[in-house]
Amino acid sequence: MKFALGKLTILVFTAPEHTEHGRFALEVAKAAVGKGHEVTIFGLADGVFHAASFLEDVKHADIKPLTRELAEFMEKTRDPATGESPLKLGVCSRSSEERNLDQEDLIPGAVISSTSKFGALVYDSDRTLFLIP
Repeated sequence: MKFALGKLTILVFTAPEHTEHGRFALEVAKAAVGKGHEVTIFGLADGVFHAASFLEDVKHADIKPLTRELAEFMEKTRDPATGESPLKLGVCSRSSEERNLDQEDLIPGAVISSTSKFGALVYDSDRTLFLIP
């Protein structure tokens, strides 16, 4: 199913405990999806941890993981007929490998992808937002 009025790609480099980049990415994604756009959040370097399912239940003052919110939003916006969501979540394969993350470690709907596929996402997007330290 084609959702998009436009396509937005958001690149997140930083881990959940270092910045509010993950929160910002999620809020921008929610607003964009609410307006009918398709959004991909792509984790690179420590940004891959935003998709790590084992962080769902962390309760720590300095770590505010968004994994549960991301998974819930993807599920909430999923088209029942196609099973697709206008929000996609990808993580860099090399970054995941370096951090010992496998597909089984990720929240439902998140996929391990390559940086070359990220390049294609950027090329196909109407806008790209880079959240870097």
